Amino acid sequence: YKIYLKGHPSVAVFTKLSFAYALWNPDKSAVYELERCDNEFKIMKLFSDMMGGPGKAPVVEPYHVVDTEGGTSKVMIVKWCNGSDVQLASQISNGIFDKRVILGFADAIATLNLAPVDDDWNEACRSCFLALDPAFKHMTTQFASQPDDQSDDSAMLVKELGLERCIHIIETMSNEYRNCREVLNHNDTKQWNIIVEPLNEDGSFGPTGKFSLCDWEMSIKGKLGKDIGIFAALPVACAICYATQGRKKEAYHLLEVFPMVWDSYVNAIKTKHSGKDEEFFRSAFYGMLGGFYLYLYWAYYAFGLHSESMPLQDLNESYVTKARGSMGYVGLKAGNMTYGGGRDISLPELRESFENLLKGKVDELLASAPPV
Repeated sequence: YKIYLKGHPSVAVFTKLSFAYALWNPDKSAVYELERCDNEFKIMKLFSDMMGGPGKAPVVEPYHVVDTEGGTSKVMIVKWCNGSDVQLASQISNGIFDKRVILGFADAIATLNLAPVDDDWNEACRSCFLALDPAFKHMTTQFASQPDDQSDDSAMLVKELGLERCIHIIETMSNEYRNCREVLNHNDTKQWNIIVEPLNEDGSFGPTGKFSLCDWEMSIKGKLGKDIGIFAALPVACAICYATQGRKKEAYHLLEVFPMVWDSYVNAIKTKHSGKDEEFFRSAFYGMLGGFYLYLYWAYYAFGLHSESMPLQDLNESYVTKARGSMGYVGLKAGNMTYGGGRDISLPELRESFENLLKGKVDELLASAPPV
């Protein structure tokens, strides 16, 4: 909520009301400990200090966390982002992005990976996500048992890989989430959680390129590279939507986000963490693929989260199905790369395979799109 002085909307704070369950979890009986709110406050303060302090760090300044009457919820109060109240997702869905934000985000995540927190940081949040495991397996079983649907590439890929392989992918992902403690992850770096400057009247980007990374309640120790993969999922989803419409310019432009954010992240890691070799970054790339799979396949395809914000409004139902199925196909392919079996190829080969997957699907959709 935005709370402001009547008649003076610029004098405001942002408040977040949290409960002991997650709105995104279909199982509302799964406990989502309120301790996460206190931890969110602490990690925002820590990250701010690591990035230069209030006014310089790409995170809003947290003020207070308070218990509500009865202790069934908590309220966190933070500084309002005056002049920067647009979600990056709205720009991505319109086929545009500010390069300064992409580069700044990559540097911020590389810094976050340095955060000195214990392995059990915010540990109570981990069980809430793991409670989704039965839903993942149930939906996969349903996908595998449905009649063939040639209009949905993802559903056909489930059948091609087989139920056993798809369940193995889920279990490997869950085991990684349960056991991996490599670096601190924000763990929800989707573009709806990144606030940017509004566009100028002429459509150009704001003067500073500043941004704020919000919603830290899911932060945990986890897999290196995961936050980059979560971030990369939406630009690819929107590139697929534009390709389905035959809009090559927007589709190709959005495909530029992944190599830009990955290369910037690698360079920032090399600057901040000396002595990291190719094996380190190969492991990070597999971590990136895991985050990408989780959000593109599960969040955006299977659960349909944020579908109303995707650039699909001008498509009829058959093309919407084709676009969504293509998102799922690319996401599941990425999941199979990282969780499906052997990891015996070099980093350049792995990256080439992933980027060929993205461009190949976009080109395929462009070739079969209706006239623009």
